[in-house]
Amino acid sequence: MTLAVAFFMTEAILMFSPESSLLSKYSHAAKTTGHGLLQAATVLCALSGFGAIWYNKELKHRAHFTSWHGTMGVITITYICVQILGGIALKMKWLVGKRITLAQNKLYHATSGLLLYLCGLTTLSLGIYSGWFTQRVQVPVQYACLGSVVILAFTVVNQVTKAYLAKK
Repeated sequence: MTLAVAFFMTEAILMFSPESSLLSKYSHAAKTTGHGLLQAATVLCALSGFGAIWYNKELKHRAHFTSWHGTMGVITITYICVQILGGIALKMKWLVGKRITLAQNKLYHATSGLLLYLCGLTTLSLGIYSGWFTQRVQVPVQYACLGSVVILAFTVVNQVTKAYLAKK
């Protein structure tokens, strides 16, 4: 699930940034396709991780969603599925109809995607301070992990706000 949020989702969002993307020289259509493929990888990794965690808890007869990390995780997974539907609707304009313009739909999708990304990073941060993680990882490494999450958050928030608030 860390791979889903910290790598695939991050690069899928940064796909449209001229400074940060691996595909900065490609056309907007190619970036949109890459964004969709990376978000599909995000969903596959996230759902696979969720399934593995669910299965492991069932095997050990442990309760589900008893921590803040678990609760935020299920909220984030649900939100990922909803956001993917929004992205599909954006790609297939006929699903939205004429109620909102393409520019409005892109703004809503980007804003909702940023909120989703921050939910994912919040879930990662809560996982850094879970009992399981703190028992296995020394404090300096925990701080390094948290610092990485903060850097990702600032990078993506900066890119999205520059891309959409500048066009206001």
